[in-house]
Amino acid sequence: KSIIMLVFREGKSQEEEIKAWQFWHQRQHSVKQRIIDVDTKNSHGLVGHIEELSHNAIAVYWNPLESFAKVNLAVQCLSTDFSTQKGVKGLPLHIQIDTLEDPRQEVGSPAIHRGYCQVKIFCDKGAERKLRDEERRA
Repeated sequence: KSIIMLVFREGKSQEEEIKAWQFWHQRQHSVKQRIIDVDTKNSHGLVGHIEELSHNAIAVYWNPLESFAKVNLAVQCLSTDFSTQKGVKGLPLHIQIDTLEDPRQEVGSPAIHRGYCQVKIFCDKGAERKLRDEERRA
């Protein structure tokens, strides 16, 4: 069992993180909106169902003795979604994967392996607008 989470890179207090997630959630069109989803068609080696733990965490089940696991993720936010200010750099986010030895272990149990990487999520339109503006100036 592996638990996949989208987390803030910089060490925020638990209260600050909760406020940031609530701020994002309030701005969504649906209360069921999740910040992270699995593209099951392009994933491989998963066993059973995908468990939705919270809006920013899922659990996937796989058997390392049978096959490797490949999980394709869709992140449904931008790094700038956590600020009311325009033109801010945005908060750095990480995808964190905690692998547990026993699939019956609960979230928060000691992981046998933790992996993470930074993700940068931006809107192409901003980049396109910048290129267009630069072309006009040239």
